[in-house]
Amino acid sequence: MLFILFKIWITVTNVWNSAYFPIFGRFSFDNTGSPYIVKKVMTDGGFDAIKYAAYSPVFLSAVLALVYGAAFAVVPAIFMHTFCKFLSLSA
Repeated sequence: MLFILFKIWITVTNVWNSAYFPIFGRFSFDNTGSPYIVKKVMTDGGFDAIKYAAYSPVFLSAVLALVYGAAFAVVPAIFMHTFCKFLSLSA
């Protein structure tokens, strides 16, 4: 329930310009609202900052931003929980 309320709040308040994109979008977007084309910022298989500046920064939908944030939070939390649990069992 909290996730849904947070998602709605992010969209309504236009955090990260998320009001311009679908709430449940599973793609990243460019500044026109079209799907982001990574090939436009690549040169010989590497990132090209000049092409990136000319094309667009990456924009995410509200749900995709929350899912990425949760994924980055969960992985270290699993390791910390396992480590703390191991310490409590060995003491």
